[in-house]
Amino acid sequence: MGSMSHTESANSRAWLRILELGGDVWLGLVDEELYVGDFEAPKRQVDVRHPIALLPLLEKPRDFIVAEIRDREIELGFAQGALTELVPLDALPGVAVSSEMDYWVWLAMEWLSKTSGNGTRDELLRIVERSSWATQKTRHRAVSLRKIQE
Repeated sequence: MGSMSHTESANSRAWLRILELGGDVWLGLVDEELYVGDFEAPKRQVDVRHPIALLPLLEKPRDFIVAEIRDREIELGFAQGALTELVPLDALPGVAVSSEMDYWVWLAMEWLSKTSGNGTRDELLRIVERSSWATQKTRHRAVSLRKIQE
């Protein structure tokens, strides 16, 4: 691991940046736990059960994000899949729907459009279809995505 891969945080724990989320916001590791922070240091731990801090990842195609993580695994000398397993990408569509923010839900549906039908995916689409908070355009897209898989 090169010196450019990580810096020391204020509490002397190594900050290992994995992905840039946007601007000067990074996803990284401290002691094998996910954090978001700036280039220099972690700021707050990511709740992997409800990773709302990772919603900006939805702004890029899921395949692109996975490829970036895999590239970092190689750069940092991690075993293939080690970082990919740590980042809760599969949770993001559900987090987007629970946010009830149309912007994130629309982006999450793009990710869902690339996955085959399963119970979780279909339930998220049904929630959006029945929602009063989503725009008509978003609700119609949810219906369309669900019916494509039937």
